Amino acid sequence: FEENHNTGFITETIRNVFTGGLSGEFEFVNKQKTWLFTYQVSDSGIVDLIGMDISARVVHWKEMQFRHDRNHFILQHLQAGILIISAQGIIEFANDAFRNLFDLVMKPEIIIGSNFQSFTDKLFTYFENPSSFKALIEQCKETNDLLFDHKLNTANGKIYKVDFIPFNTENSYRDWE
Repeated sequence: FEENHNTGFITETIRNVFTGGLSGEFEFVNKQKTWLFTYQVSDSGIVDLIGMDISARVVHWKEMQFRHDRNHFILQHLQAGILIISAQGIIEFANDAFRNLFDLVMKPEIIIGSNFQSFTDKLFTYFENPSSFKALIEQCKETNDLLFDHKLNTANGKIYKVDFIPFNTENSYRDWE
């Protein structure tokens, strides 16, 4: 960054606007570059200013945001019901198809943020034999076993094929079809 051109102007602006003891950070976009500045103003008005080019980080963040949005769109519009639960047991995602599987009248946004355990206590009332299915899911969670093509009979006579897929990452994913 050109010390004599832009940082002098920024330093003088900070000195004139802010009083001593203040510190913070801000972004500055100059042509095709993005800079992150941290500053601290002393009681005597001296400004310590450090700038870092974060252009690559901004490009990377935009690419990640695009991928996240694309994947979210795909998951949201799949015909398979998808439920994603964090390792801490908090529901992070539920698409419309999941809600429709169990005739849930609540929107997925209401489900998100709920505790999976309290939610499943309500959800398992829809099953013909809730205690055996709940025990099977708990066993899969403990052993990290995959469960594919498990037939699930509901109390209202519907039969579902259920896949349970735990991932060993920050989050655990449960997939209901």
